[in-house]
Amino acid sequence: MANFCRFCGSPLEEGQVCACQANQAAPEAAPAAPAAPVATAAPAAAPAAPGLGNKLVETLKNLWKAPKATAVAVAEDPKGNTIAGIFASVNLLAVFFYLWRIIGLLLDGMIGDSGVDLDEVMEYLDLEYPVIPMLVAGLAIVILGTLLGALVVFIAAKINKQAVDFKKLILVETVRSVVPSALLIVGILLGLLVAELHFLVLALILVLWFVNVCADLRDVAGVQVLETGKSLVVNGLVIFAVLAVGVYLMVTVGGWGIGELSIQGVTLNELIEKAGGILDMLGSGMF
Repeated sequence: MANFCRFCGSPLEEGQVCACQANQAAPEAAPAAPAAPVATAAPAAAPAAPGLGNKLVETLKNLWKAPKATAVAVAEDPKGNTIAGIFASVNLLAVFFYLWRIIGLLLDGMIGDSGVDLDEVMEYLDLEYPVIPMLVAGLAIVILGTLLGALVVFIAAKINKQAVDFKKLILVETVRSVVPSALLIVGILLGLLVAELHFLVLALILVLWFVNVCADLRDVAGVQVLETGKSLVVNGLVIFAVLAVGVYLMVTVGGWGIGELSIQGVTLNELIEKAGGILDMLGSGMF
């Protein structure tokens, strides 16, 4: 098949180059350079999630500004269980050292103003601190305090037909425990100066617990706690009854832990039990 010159149109054999002036003057077409690749912007890196330490510090800061909102945010956070566990551990240590301080007050009361060295008395009586029983008692107190607050709000919400998550309520109460824990530590330190302040701070913590439960009943359970008249009386009595039962249980558990203090191999609980047996025998003999 004949080819034709693209300039003059003359027929050409296979492989023949036209000798016309236009074809001779035309430069050889250079191969087209490959198109430069279009640079695409790299996707923006997602911001790194804050570590547990930063999250804990942020939670502590926010607790002083908005305690309730912060506690709810922690309860809804995937790391909320870990943060709540840390706060519960701090609460446990605060209760433990509070019980330890009460034993110190008991020993100080035994010695009085006699001027006898406490270490010498402990060595003479072979006193042994009940570390494990006080830890067990502290754990029971922390669990009781957390569960009672959450349970009151949960029951009230169910009665009022409000949708609540009991697990989240427990987490909220646990996170809030950091404030009473801080007050408890302050009470221990103040008690080193004046013993009465030790128990005054404890009373303040119980009032704070009462106020928090009232706020949760209003905001979570929809109960108008602050209404005047019958509603105020009924709700106040219910909360007070739960608080009284809770305090009784916690004092009983704490008293058991303290009572495991050993004097020459015999615990205070055993001595009290023996004394109670003797009083029962005397009472039955008199009547």
